[in-house]
Amino acid sequence: MLSVRYCFSFSKIKCFFVVIQIVLIVTLVYIVFLVAVHALKKPTGLSHLLRMPQNTGWLVGGVVLFVTMYSTSSAGLVSAIVTEKGPHDLLIVWASLIPLGFLPMVFAPLWAKLNFISENEFLTLRYAQPWAKRLRNFRAFYVGGLVVPILLAFSLLAFVDVIATFAELSKPAAIALVTAAMMLNSWRASYREKSVIDMLHFVAFLVPLIVVACSFTGSSEAIRLDLSNQPLLPEPLLLVAFLGVQWWSAQIIDGAGIEAQQLMGTDRRKAVRTTLTMSVLFLVVSSLVLYVSLHSGGDGIAPGQQAYLEVIQAHLPDFLHPVMAIGMLGIFLSTFEAVQLWGCGLLLSGMDGQLATGSSARASRLVMTATALVSGLIAWQSDQLTVLLEFLLGLTAGVGLVYILRWFWWRINSQVQLVAMLLPIVLIAVHKAISILFNDLAWIRNMEYPSVLLVYTAVSLVVVAATMWLTNQNDDRVAFSDFARSIDLQQQHVLPSIAKALLFGFGLLAIQLLIAYSML
Repeated sequence: MLSVRYCFSFSKIKCFFVVIQIVLIVTLVYIVFLVAVHALKKPTGLSHLLRMPQNTGWLVGGVVLFVTMYSTSSAGLVSAIVTEKGPHDLLIVWASLIPLGFLPMVFAPLWAKLNFISENEFLTLRYAQPWAKRLRNFRAFYVGGLVVPILLAFSLLAFVDVIATFAELSKPAAIALVTAAMMLNSWRASYREKSVIDMLHFVAFLVPLIVVACSFTGSSEAIRLDLSNQPLLPEPLLLVAFLGVQWWSAQIIDGAGIEAQQLMGTDRRKAVRTTLTMSVLFLVVSSLVLYVSLHSGGDGIAPGQQAYLEVIQAHLPDFLHPVMAIGMLGIFLSTFEAVQLWGCGLLLSGMDGQLATGSSARASRLVMTATALVSGLIAWQSDQLTVLLEFLLGLTAGVGLVYILRWFWWRINSQVQLVAMLLPIVLIAVHKAISILFNDLAWIRNMEYPSVLLVYTAVSLVVVAATMWLTNQNDDRVAFSDFARSIDLQQQHVLPSIAKALLFGFGLLAIQLLIAYSML
């Protein structure tokens, strides 16, 4: 008996050292890979730093765009909602599938005709002066200095949950550690490197996720969440808010931002294939994360945004743990860097106006370091992903329609876009002030996000319409005509393209719902 116990203990020790060796080897190979890519792909100017290389293939571009948009926060939200509230509230996340068709079928070909370094320069081309310059400068500092740090804090909090799950660190310590690491990483990040590194990160994230999902084939129902009695769709008010309003009101679906930063300068066919690839990958990975999250009913796993991570930790083979760690790190890095680079382009466009392709990258490194620091401070004060998500969606309520129409209607001028951007801030401030100052109006304070979204959107549309009819001048019509001529805008193709985009987007949502229904 003693001999058997001795052999068993020796076997466990040997296995432990084998795992340690695998972790060290994988880590060393990963570090060497990063150093080699940085040495070979080091940016020589702002064009290499802030924009995707124009010779990037559509498949690589699609993967890079996916890992840029699908962050650890996306997976964390799915995990939190399905384990805490039920599948019917997942539409707040899945509503983002609807506008995915607009980018490849309507706007990607248009962005591909532009050759800017920052998409903020688009405003100078589209609108009449002098308001075009004023709007460009305002958006540079408002979005680059406020919205971008909040988005970064959103990603940072999600990755802190990953660290808290796989390592014994307190949340404040993890936030400080990740913030410091991202400030240092700001001196390495560039789109020229992302096009290579993100392929490795995607594979490292996807393979372990598939392995864990496959391990549940034929498994006991005891480890699954029992959601059979819960509806797949939410109540009518939420259905109207998510499927009827949120996807066009609280989301900027014309691709302005991170997507445009990647698509500018590519050809039309490549832009379409890139964005279609991203859409399909989004559906596949979202379904895998949902499936893994549904198996958090056993092993004492608590519901929440870390549930899917704890399932992965419990069921992933030991030798794949370092691979998954690299994948999680990579998904976070890709999103964080892309938002940083986008925000950097915005701020630089506000400081310098027209950006030169050969300009030095030193100023951008300082800007990215500062935004990483600010995002860490915001994350320090926030501890819930859903709270930040609702704030971000409220911050963009009513803006989406303006961003769509500005491409095709001359009456959308720079003043209209400025009002559309500022109004949500005013609405949020008034909403909070009323709920604090007037105790008799407690129902306003207790309004849930869907109701708030509907009210914000309705007020925004009225104010935007009034601004549109009060501020239009002949200069706006001339500026739009020049813009349409410069990008060869074929307005007769707009309505068919929008119809195809809607059909594609709602088709993706229907497939996602069918997949979710089959899992319950």
